[in-house]
Amino acid sequence: MTVFDKGLITVMSVAALFIGLAIPLVLRKIPPNIVYGFRVAATLRDETVWYETNDTFGRWLIAASIVAAAGIYLIYTMRWFGAETFMTATIVALAAPVVIATIAGARKIRADAAGK
Repeated sequence: MTVFDKGLITVMSVAALFIGLAIPLVLRKIPPNIVYGFRVAATLRDETVWYETNDTFGRWLIAASIVAAAGIYLIYTMRWFGAETFMTATIVALAAPVVIATIAGARKIRADAAGK
């Protein structure tokens, strides 16, 4: 198994995990708690903010995970880069969905706070 194969398997597995974790958030099945979800003071304080923010966070996590997985698959099949650059791309693909979803969740909280 090559470094390309390992990178692809890792990114696809983590993307599937992120999507699996995000679905219950989007479906609003996870009540406010201190373990699972977008947990900040504003979401833990207000149940409406919790569900709205976690819905936004979950949707962005799903979308960003799909884009990251598709991007890595494309890079994997086209072999545009050497092994070192490919590994850097896999690290970005692993981190980007969480960063993007976190920014979206924070913006949702800020927008809701400004609207009140």
